[in-house]
Amino acid sequence: MKILKRLTPKIIFGYLLMIILIASCVYLDGIGYEENVTAGEETIFTMDVSIQCQEEGCNGERLIISILVPNSWETEENTTVTYTSSLDDGTRSMSLVPESVLPLSGGGATWEDHLKNTFGVGPNVLNDMKWVTFQSDQVYNLSQNEEATADVTITTKVGDKNLRTKIGLFVNNSNDGLGEDDRRWKVEYTDCIEVTGGEGVLIDYCELHFNAAQPLVATKNDFITFKFQGNIEDNPLDAVNEVHFCSTVYTSSGNSYAVCDLMENTKMMPIENSAGNYSITIWPLDYYGISENEQLDYIEYTFKDASGTIEITEDEGSPFLYYFDCN
Repeated sequence: MKILKRLTPKIIFGYLLMIILIASCVYLDGIGYEENVTAGEETIFTMDVSIQCQEEGCNGERLIISILVPNSWETEENTTVTYTSSLDDGTRSMSLVPESVLPLSGGGATWEDHLKNTFGVGPNVLNDMKWVTFQSDQVYNLSQNEEATADVTITTKVGDKNLRTKIGLFVNNSNDGLGEDDRRWKVEYTDCIEVTGGEGVLIDYCELHFNAAQPLVATKNDFITFKFQGNIEDNPLDAVNEVHFCSTVYTSSGNSYAVCDLMENTKMMPIENSAGNYSITIWPLDYYGISENEQLDYIEYTFKDASGTIEITEDEGSPFLYYFDCN
């Protein structure tokens, strides 16, 4: 005997609520960008967006666009976002979302925090990035089943650091505010973009390396954590019980201070639940015994075993480099 499921008022209400929650479907049909850009100059990202209203009316909607960039980029001050759409004549503009305007599904978090909590830094390996969010100045009303398209252009000034990174591009609407239904928002990431012609050694957000440092740039008064990430691939230090931080700091006055005695002060600590990875945190002034009035330029460093016979360096045998910012 076939059992028929009875549609009670509660079940019917649930189905209706599900339909209402869909509201409008958002699609990111394509993105465009330059793979090689110059530090300090402008570059352009494009997004092909389409939206379909799924309810009786999508009223009071603003288009939301967000871009994931390195923290060193001053994107908030140096970015223009415009678009052309099937609903408008001519080019329309977008503005930074004010801090006081919170995403409806963010639980009280700002757009930046809600995006970071949801997506992190995407496929990047360094957590030194931020989401910067814009909203359309125009408010839109769409009727049921109405479709709209928008070609978005993001013109932004690249930061002054040499780096490789994957930029994130996100689209949503204000009446959703990054909810759980991924039909109402889309996110996509570029392939690795390289920034050249800037300051300092290349910082790679795209791939893990044996070396890592946090913060990425510091002053002589900051604490700096250096890591040996031995678990990314087989290496000669896999077989040892101790990994040491062998380093030399160079100052703007031409002095250098080396700490590489392979004793307790250079010994790195194993990182918990991360086999093959080690870290050491130093305060440069104290660690190298530098006077307060000296300015630091950079640190050269390698990783060694306790005997000093095994050493991990940068490609081609060069030491890893860490540059200081203002002293």
